[in-house]
Amino acid sequence: MNNIAVRYCDLPCTVRGFVVRQCEDDEFYTIILNSRLTHEQQQSTYLHELQHITLDDFRSCLSVDQIERLRHGS
Repeated sequence: MNNIAVRYCDLPCTVRGFVVRQCEDDEFYTIILNSRLTHEQQQSTYLHELQHITLDDFRSCLSVDQIERLRHGS
């Protein structure tokens, strides 16, 4: 089971959020959300970042750009 913490930070307007895997051996993640977004945008971003965790994107051989294209359906 994954342990997930959520933090809100003032990020640049172009960054909605991101996820950090805290430790290779431990399934602990921190999702960083842009505190400047609306609640709805934060929810959408949270679900997007959660998808990276549940689909195990951290172990992928694909580049970040390739993963993002897959997750956004482009």
